[in-house]
Amino acid sequence: MRAIALASVLFASAALGDPGPTVGLAGVPDELHFPLPSGKNAIVTATLEGGRARLVWLAAGKDAPGRFLLTKVGEGKYQANLADPVVAALAKAAGPSGTLRVYAECDDGAVIESIAVRYGLKGDAEPPLRLYVVREGKRRALSLHRVDALAALLDREARGEEVGSWERWTIESRAEDPGPDGWHRPADIDAIEVRCGQERPVEAQVGEREVRLEPAKEPGTHVLALDDALREAWSRDGLLTLNCPVGGRDVPIALRAVPTALDPKGMATGVSIRQRSSADVPGSRGYLRIRIDDIAGPRVPLSLTAADGTTLLDDVILVQGDEARFDLGERHYKLVVERLVNELIGDDYIRVAVREVAPGEIDRLASARARIEALIRAVEASDAVFLREGKEYPGKEAADHIRGKYEAAKAVVDTVDEFIDRVAGASWTTGVEYRVRPEGGEETGAKAWLRGELRRIEGE
Repeated sequence: MRAIALASVLFASAALGDPGPTVGLAGVPDELHFPLPSGKNAIVTATLEGGRARLVWLAAGKDAPGRFLLTKVGEGKYQANLADPVVAALAKAAGPSGTLRVYAECDDGAVIESIAVRYGLKGDAEPPLRLYVVREGKRRALSLHRVDALAALLDREARGEEVGSWERWTIESRAEDPGPDGWHRPADIDAIEVRCGQERPVEAQVGEREVRLEPAKEPGTHVLALDDALREAWSRDGLLTLNCPVGGRDVPIALRAVPTALDPKGMATGVSIRQRSSADVPGSRGYLRIRIDDIAGPRVPLSLTAADGTTLLDDVILVQGDEARFDLGERHYKLVVERLVNELIGDDYIRVAVREVAPGEIDRLASARARIEALIRAVEASDAVFLREGKEYPGKEAADHIRGKYEAAKAVVDTVDEFIDRVAGASWTTGVEYRVRPEGGEETGAKAWLRGELRRIEGE
């Protein structure tokens, strides 16, 4: 890749005729490939004109998680050495072929940017730390947040270079969000591989158990082969921590285990949630999260999601006393709205309890669902005309509509009566009851017709 070498490039940040503050660059190499050769410097100077800057940094984007602070060398002048390993780590994180820019935050809070500096990556470029999981013989790299930039920063410190406190804070203060890659099912993993480029031992810790990873054939690579005991300990404790050597110290990387059941002690606490906010499900170790939107009258829409992006409950509408069921592993649970507070003044909130569904209740629900499915099939096979919001529908279309509503409400519908009253017999939006006109018969309310069909089915 070739970078554009300009002594000064100006960018307007306001309307024509009043360009406002601008950022110019000087010293950009004609060719820029990371990492730069050992011992080579590439000093870039950024000049701010037409304003004052609170902060000047180099990054792949204005809101990119990693950034490299430029050093002030004079009034309106700042410098960066592109040979710094942190710059190479930022480039690697942005992609094999991309751009970097210099950003400046002005006194009024506005952020302006320089022209893009294009770069390439050498074929042997490799960040200072990489983690992989092995499943069924296939190796997959983990994208753990902040690892590359933090590892490069520690590597600089180990070489005796000065690291500014603001630069460290920029990397370390970002909230640690494990993302989908940070959660794992231990039963599915055969091994964990750490590539750190060092022969110094790598240790793993699960609870009070410590295990040393075995050196691999490839230099600087270490492997942890999981046995049943280690998988069980990881599942039970919830965390497997790898202490990976980088520079002169160890960088702890925590891999979380997807829980196969909720912790009973955690479940017992319950949780209060303000409207338009979210909270962890007690006992889920942060894997499950409840979110509610606006509480409108006696009703609240509630969603339940997992850290891997799976949606378990999607905007189900609940009132005080309602229950919403979900599964985790092979266990069955329910969220119970114990209290719903909706006041004119103050924070509206709900109080939710988490309980395991008893075996007898599971059998009862299974029986109710079987009866509901039989009733939907009866609607589908019927020759009657079904009326909804002034329009007529044949049995097949009516059954499709009812089945879709039931799938959305299955987590909160416990009985056939609830199904008829809350799902199949009336509109969710208006509450108006549907109508049915049997072939050769008189029009009647949908609820009475459905209950009649249920008696007919079960009497056969």
